[in-house]
Amino acid sequence: MRWSSSPIVVLALAGCSLASVNVPQTFNPHDQLDCDSASPVADAVGASLLFLVASLATLDALTSDANEPSFLGNEGQLVLLGAAPAAMGLIYTASAIYGSRAIARCRGFEEQLAAYEREREKSAQMKSAQPWLEWAARSAKYGDCEKVKELADKVHELGPEAYRALVSNVAVTRCLFAPTAPSPLLDEPSPEQPQPPSGGAP
Repeated sequence: MRWSSSPIVVLALAGCSLASVNVPQTFNPHDQLDCDSASPVADAVGASLLFLVASLATLDALTSDANEPSFLGNEGQLVLLGAAPAAMGLIYTASAIYGSRAIARCRGFEEQLAAYEREREKSAQMKSAQPWLEWAARSAKYGDCEKVKELADKVHELGPEAYRALVSNVAVTRCLFAPTAPSPLLDEPSPEQPQPPSGGAP
């Protein structure tokens, strides 16, 4: 067997997480995250192929006839095509482990970033809603429930967090769920009361 080109092919196919995977050690919401790198997988495949090449080359060198003509010789084949790929396999194994841990850390940062964005959106909602909340509280205090309901519609448009803060006020909630008095114009006329018959009994 001759394996002179195999390590080159393997190295060309394998990735390198040590060079291509760059994930910060601590969370920063302003960092650009890229958690979709396939380098750890490529490193693991490359390491497996390198160990396979090293094993086959070593087995071939140990079982070959010492008198068989060889460009490298059995000792050279053991060093170049046995030990060298094995050493490179260790490097790629370490790279795959580093890349896998970095990607896992990156995924954790993505979850933290999502939570950070939710909190920032909540804060923005509350800041925008604060004047409306104060106005609704004053209106409820003085019994102006029509104004409270009008303001509630505006707060509801700002988002669920703002509306949740609005209904946490007991007076506001009482106004929101208070029945609306019917308009007198819409009342049905009451039936006339029957009049007693005039005159005495026959």
